[in-house]
Amino acid sequence: MHVTKKSRFEHAWTVGVVAVMGVANLGLWFDAPVFEAILQGLQFDRAAILNGEFWRLVTGNLVHWSVEHCLLDVAAFALLGWLYEPAFRRNNQKHSRRQRQLWSLPVMLLVTSCGVGLTVLVLQPEMMIYRGLSGVDSGLFAIALMFECSEAKNDGARWWYVVPAALVFVVKLGFEVTTGGMFFGTESLGDLGQPVPLAHLSGAVCASACFIARTITKPKCLTTMSPQYVTQSQSIVTS
Repeated sequence: MHVTKKSRFEHAWTVGVVAVMGVANLGLWFDAPVFEAILQGLQFDRAAILNGEFWRLVTGNLVHWSVEHCLLDVAAFALLGWLYEPAFRRNNQKHSRRQRQLWSLPVMLLVTSCGVGLTVLVLQPEMMIYRGLSGVDSGLFAIALMFECSEAKNDGARWWYVVPAALVFVVKLGFEVTTGGMFFGTESLGDLGQPVPLAHLSGAVCASACFIARTITKPKCLTTMSPQYVTQSQSIVTS
């Protein structure tokens, strides 16, 4: 007996976020008051946040300072999302329905976005305006690394590229936090705004914490089934 389910678009969240950022950043391409108002209304604005506009802690990650800044951040997000969202969805099936909702990729990225915004708000009081997705990109890269580490337990060949990538990532974060500059020298690519290394570190830490919490959470769908029930289920499927 074969049971088929209607498959979902495995890159839905990646495409959705990229589309939202495309709309949010139209003001970078078109000089129109309405598009500029969108940029102003979504950016991290310290004074506005302290006056109650808390959504800016998240939406400040969606808008950018220039076309180059936007393309660089969106390209990194789109590449990582396209590569890892399908694998993350499949891996998440090991958890119960409630846990899949709690530790889904969009929820983890939302928590990471909040963490980045709060870090800028609390630890960089001199920064009045902030824009950029690089902190969330760092978080998504951290999730990708930790996912690869979890998969490497069953596929030792993955360690050959996971370990060097993790080392470079840690060195990058350390260099940026201690020097205040960009590790890859991306300043030469155009107007990317003021570098905010703490946003990159915060994104990586928040995303890693979410992934660790997801990993140590026991999947109820696997722990609550008795061996007898599992055996009976397998016999029904194979019949």
